[in-house]
Amino acid sequence: MATNKKTAVGSLSRLREADLLRALMDKIPDHIYVKDSRHRFILANRIVIRNLGATSLDQIRNKTDLDFFPARHARKYIMDEKKVLAGKPIIAKEEFNINQTTQMPQWLLTTKVPLRDRKNRIIGLAGINRDITDRKALENQLFQNNERQWITLQSIGDGVITTDGKGLVTYLNRAAQSMTGWTIRQARGHPIAEVYNVVNEKKKAVSQSLVGRTLKTGRTVARKAYLVLTGRSDREYIIEDTCSPLHDHAGMITGAVTVFHDVTRLRRMTKRISWQASHDALTGIYNRLEFEDRLAYLLRGIKNEKWTHALLYIDLDRFKRVNDTCGHRAGDRLLKSFTALVQKLLRKSDIFARIGGDEFGIILTDCPAAMAEKIARKICSAVKGHAFPWGNRSFRISASIGIAVIGQASRSVSAILSAADRAQYAAKGKGGNRVVAAEKLAHPAR
Repeated sequence: MATNKKTAVGSLSRLREADLLRALMDKIPDHIYVKDSRHRFILANRIVIRNLGATSLDQIRNKTDLDFFPARHARKYIMDEKKVLAGKPIIAKEEFNINQTTQMPQWLLTTKVPLRDRKNRIIGLAGINRDITDRKALENQLFQNNERQWITLQSIGDGVITTDGKGLVTYLNRAAQSMTGWTIRQARGHPIAEVYNVVNEKKKAVSQSLVGRTLKTGRTVARKAYLVLTGRSDREYIIEDTCSPLHDHAGMITGAVTVFHDVTRLRRMTKRISWQASHDALTGIYNRLEFEDRLAYLLRGIKNEKWTHALLYIDLDRFKRVNDTCGHRAGDRLLKSFTALVQKLLRKSDIFARIGGDEFGIILTDCPAAMAEKIARKICSAVKGHAFPWGNRSFRISASIGIAVIGQASRSVSAILSAADRAQYAAKGKGGNRVVAAEKLAHPAR
């Protein structure tokens, strides 16, 4: 019963966090979605669901574009996504589309990026589509340079900067002024690099000017990477941008227009989703799925190396008494306290995870069995000596730890976990606050 209650509390915590993310996604006017490696929708905001002709996420989940769009369009989208899943992000690609709700033609500025797990493996993709139908119409009429055009430019959410044929700024719309911190009067006549201060996400200088490439080639250029734009107030924005040439009536290039879109919230959300997929919501350490993935990764590598690692399987003794006596809030606080205590005893290279209600796993990398047993006893001693206060009461708990060696003789992830679990169970059966090695169980004569 206590385990079910703890699971319910953890689920409630995750549900609240998921609701916050959902509310944030639904406030963003762009189409935002996440797909798995088989091109199936697993997450989407409200505008995507509505534009696909559905009323709920359940109606589109596990479906692909082939279920919603004409085959010729859907196949093209899937071909692009295959490139993304191969590690080549599609950044700022303009696509013609038909809105499935209104059946009206529209232009979308599509960004698709791969989602990676902690081992840098691609597990899906995140996409954002921005309706740029109005902007496309505006770009086609830009050479007319009339008053209506500038009013429209001022009202759109994307930043727009125009330059002359030498790359000197001639105009910024309101969004560009807000993000760069430059007014039109201040910026006019300055090189765009001074006004449009961008670096890559590693804060390194961008190698080549987008405007320079456009003026040289006469073609629209889209940068295939996110950039960080720093305004004069030092506020930073994560953006994506494109640059197109400006022509006069004779077709001669007279300058360039750079259009950039703020994707800061999308990037933060993507990172948040990725973090949630691999971490425990309560303690902030890895969850069981990520722990098993990392164990599998080490096991594959160890076949060709002479390294030895160790797995500690930890169960908290008398944890149920705290839950039953003081409630699950106290239990959650205790789990967090235990996590913080153990983290101080581990190296940065060690892998620490919550793998059950009050069960934890640690992979001690490049660690022989004798050293692993020494570390396990140190953890037992630290936990036993730690008093957990709650209200006017104080509790002392202990830990039962099973150890399994990860070496070339190890058969599988499940076998290693099972061996460590049996050793932990034996430690608990002896009264707790003990360390038992699986190898000694298998060979009692040693």
